[in-house]
Amino acid sequence: MKIKYSIFLLLKNQPLKLKKTADFKNIVSLYNNSPLLKKVFFNRKCYSILNNAKIIPDKLKEFYRKYKLPQHSLFPLFLKLKKEFLTAAIKKKTEKEKLILTLMRTLPLNIQDFIKNCGKFEKKISNNKKCTVWNTVIYPKSKRKVFQYKNYNTSDWLELINKYILLLQKKYKNSDLEYLKRLSSLFLLELPDGDYTIEELKKKYRILSKKYHPDLGGEKGYFNRVNSAYDYLVKNKKK
Repeated sequence: MKIKYSIFLLLKNQPLKLKKTADFKNIVSLYNNSPLLKKVFFNRKCYSILNNAKIIPDKLKEFYRKYKLPQHSLFPLFLKLKKEFLTAAIKKKTEKEKLILTLMRTLPLNIQDFIKNCGKFEKKISNNKKCTVWNTVIYPKSKRKVFQYKNYNTSDWLELINKYILLLQKKYKNSDLEYLKRLSSLFLLELPDGDYTIEELKKKYRILSKKYHPDLGGEKGYFNRVNSAYDYLVKNKKK
């Protein structure tokens, strides 16, 4: 069914926060009291321009003429209000992103590097150089999530990286995900994402295997993960 774009639809689809303002209610009143405005219909492009406040006051007359709109006071009032609303929303979003980034920088350096490297990898394998799965699964969208990360243990991070790998496999079929397997193995054995010697690897393995050995009170599942990570890195190192 073809959508009929109208001023009524434009006003109806505005965010609730905007609808609650006194200025918006005045605009609705202008519409309700104008039989002319109720008969106005326009195409999708015109609707988008109005909804995103993409027209400046100096270009309004040209805009009216192009889309055969009446020169009514509702349009400049709506455009001004929506522009202010969008500007405020962008500012709020930017401030939130800066705060999250600041909080992220309080995480341990190895965690920060781990998160960054996961994002860099997806950007490398995606055709559009974006990291949509990383943004959805790993990078926090709220302060609360950053605080959760502060309390994550190694198992939590490995669960997250496994989820990330599965979604990457689904989105980027036939992509080589060996780097992420290596990254998660290094993370598990508490080694930096760089070159490592067999001696360093063995030393870390001995420490962690003792720490997590079931006979010494450790968790069997985690101990097996350490073993698997060690075997993977040893094999990878020999190549």
